[in-house]
Amino acid sequence: MFNEIPERNLASWNLLIGGFSDRGELDAVKHSLEIIPQRDFISWNSLVAVYVQAHQLDQAKAAFDELPQRDWSSWNLLVSGYAQTGKLQTAAQWFGRMPQWNVVSWNALIAGHAKHGVESIALNLLSSMSLEGVIPDSTTFSSVLAVYSHKGMLAACREIFGLMVRDHWIDPSLQQFCGVVDALGRSGKLSEAEELASAMPYLPNRAVCNALLGACNIHSDVTRGGRMASCAVDVAPSSGTSYVLLSNMSS
Repeated sequence: MFNEIPERNLASWNLLIGGFSDRGELDAVKHSLEIIPQRDFISWNSLVAVYVQAHQLDQAKAAFDELPQRDWSSWNLLVSGYAQTGKLQTAAQWFGRMPQWNVVSWNALIAGHAKHGVESIALNLLSSMSLEGVIPDSTTFSSVLAVYSHKGMLAACREIFGLMVRDHWIDPSLQQFCGVVDALGRSGKLSEAEELASAMPYLPNRAVCNALLGACNIHSDVTRGGRMASCAVDVAPSSGTSYVLLSNMSS
């Protein structure tokens, strides 16, 4: 399709290069940058992004250093790359060098600390973010909730969920409800977990049903597990996960 465009401009080239970058096609990105008639920071950011996606952070930094122009995305890509791979000190250093921050910058740093088990710093960053006048968004809370939920840190989940709803007036997503349901279940509060799943303003999906079913498996609640298995089969009849969980509980 690109070859059929009669007059290719910078925007069309950037779309092509961005597509290669999103798919992790490093060689295609590099070749396109060699033959493109002109480049801007969007073009160059695609090269940084594809290196970050491949966790080739030394190459990402080298590409960043050669950028003739930088914008928020350029900086955020590096911060996110270091944070997601656990190089938290380096991520914080790059964050500190940024001329200014936006919500994506903060989200990258918060998500990295939450993912790699430094929950106290993640929460401190969340507070600092607000003090700096940057308003957290749904993504901010989702990244923290997901990690706390997986670790069964119920108190932290409740704190973050309450902060999101009470202080920031963000309507919780299905994914965020699922995180709290999962944390309740892992903590053995199966009745509360089931009640929340029934009360939330969404129909339970496979993730919610399997979170409840998994909790029933952990805590040997066969009766409730049967109900949750029926729920999971109703929403995703072709998924084998529910059958495996129920089989494990019955054995």
